[in-house]
Amino acid sequence: MPYEDGMLLLFDVLEKTMVVSFRDTIKMIGPFEDQRSAIEAGDKDCRDRGWANDEELFQAQMPASAAEGSGM
Repeated sequence: MPYEDGMLLLFDVLEKTMVVSFRDTIKMIGPFEDQRSAIEAGDKDCRDRGWANDEELFQAQMPASAAEGSGM
């Protein structure tokens, strides 16, 4: 799933927390059982704040020439 420019999820393995940077806002969430759980929660946090991770939406926003060259 494509992330937006500037979107960042960073898992801290020692604290088991996730730093989420999305649309000029940075926050820490957690702790989590494992990295997978943290990433799922980070993705959900971004979706709750307006991130559309829909693959069709992403492809619709790509220029036609880029979509053709990538085999999509």
